[in-house]
Amino acid sequence: MEIKKLKFISKVKDLKEYMERVQEPKYVEEEEVAIIKTITLSIKEFKKFTSDFFEAQDFLINTCDWLEQEKVFTAVRVTDGATKIVVYTYGNKYARYVAVEEEPKIEIKTLSFASKPSDIVEAKNTKYRERSTVAIVKTIILSKKEFLAFINDFFHEWSFLKETCIELEDGIFTAVRITDGVTKIVVDTQGFNYARYVALE
Repeated sequence: MEIKKLKFISKVKDLKEYMERVQEPKYVEEEEVAIIKTITLSIKEFKKFTSDFFEAQDFLINTCDWLEQEKVFTAVRVTDGATKIVVYTYGNKYARYVAVEEEPKIEIKTLSFASKPSDIVEAKNTKYRERSTVAIVKTIILSKKEFLAFINDFFHEWSFLKETCIELEDGIFTAVRITDGVTKIVVDTQGFNYARYVALE
């Protein structure tokens, strides 16, 4: 589950209308949602979907719930592999609220990483650190419960860490920021699915 704040517009006919209206603040509702899954459509299917958001879609049925603890609605990401649309239905079978998900800007940071700490206490207290420059490509927001589980077991193979580390052309590796909205931890997995290198921001 990924919690993101996006610019939603209610009851837009198609993607073209969304792109026009998102420029006008009176139409935009900035809201946080919990993205529970990604639905990948063929280019043809995606074009059909984005040309009529009012059409009922089987893949949108039962995708919208209210999460009391996080105080957000659940949503789904619909993509053709390039453009990403986040939708929450508000109990309907069509795309009632629509947001286009923009690609995050890459953030280059030099941080002091702890190598293979078992948990956040060890990451804070270890004397052996490595200064390294990474490209932070994504921020993953976890619930308080999920974040607590993560910081207490860095050796666990977390699904949200899968395929987050690649080497860029300039030799810098990509990393992700994990947060509960308060504490921020940068993780460089070095190709593993656990938090191999950990830095506290």
